[in-house]
Amino acid sequence: MENSQLKSVYRNAAEAGPVLALPLVVVAVSILLVNKLPGMSFLALPALIVVPFLLYRLMGRLSSLYPQYSSYWPLWLFGIYSFIFATLICALLAAVYLVFVEPAFISTYFHNALDALESLSAESASPDFSAQAEVIRSAIDRRMLPSSMELVASMSWLCAFGGAVLSAALARLYVTVRLRHKGYASQVQ
Repeated sequence: MENSQLKSVYRNAAEAGPVLALPLVVVAVSILLVNKLPGMSFLALPALIVVPFLLYRLMGRLSSLYPQYSSYWPLWLFGIYSFIFATLICALLAAVYLVFVEPAFISTYFHNALDALESLSAESASPDFSAQAEVIRSAIDRRMLPSSMELVASMSWLCAFGGAVLSAALARLYVTVRLRHKGYASQVQ
């Protein structure tokens, strides 16, 4: 392959970002629709389970297309930037939803949590959640709830940082499996 046709790790990551964004968007949607459809929260776990397998496949694709990127550092860099691009897409969609579709998401979420804790505390068979309910009520009364953009920023930082850590582990796993497979292949020949 000629050097002019070689795409950088960053460009490959930018192209992989929308693919990796799909399960992240499913997680964000399941979180953002929990006020309207409580059962949506069950979609988050399967979507999160898909992410490492998808990233591993994307690393394998990069490695097969560009063998010079088959070592640990390029694969880790690819994973980090893929997560950054996927996080930007997810954050944009979440921000649009929170600004234009459901601007009262945070307030509704905490009021629902307060109602649930108070109803659980009222039942004689369940533990007392009145202290937790009082903390939430105090935060609501003092207007200490996070803003929608603080929620988006926190989700983004968590996703990008978690993606960097996951990318490090998957890059190491990919290189180890690839080297082990290469070692077995050389023994067979």
